[in-house]
Amino acid sequence: MGVTTLGGTAIFHGFIFGIATAVGNLNGSSTELKVYPNPAKDYLIIEHPAANKPAYIKCIDAFGRMVEIVSVKRDDTKTQVNIGSLSAGVYQIIWSDGKTLLTKTALIIR
Repeated sequence: MGVTTLGGTAIFHGFIFGIATAVGNLNGSSTELKVYPNPAKDYLIIEHPAANKPAYIKCIDAFGRMVEIVSVKRDDTKTQVNIGSLSAGVYQIIWSDGKTLLTKTALIIR
């Protein structure tokens, strides 16, 4: 796979791809999950469904590594996640109560 942009090309594990000049839909795929501010620097506010049992929020980096996990209390619908220690980049934000899994994409800037 190869993509060439004005910014040049890069190689990662046998793939050639252009330097990212933009990020796709930062609102992701779930309408039940809201993540803001986006882009963010120090924290994210995540609005999610109320769970009738404990749930969690995970932050997954571009390499697929879980870099943050936050427990969500029963019946909460809004959670603040401190992202001050995370590197700049694109992250998948995942909310799950063990039955339902919702995702959004967030951009962290420094």
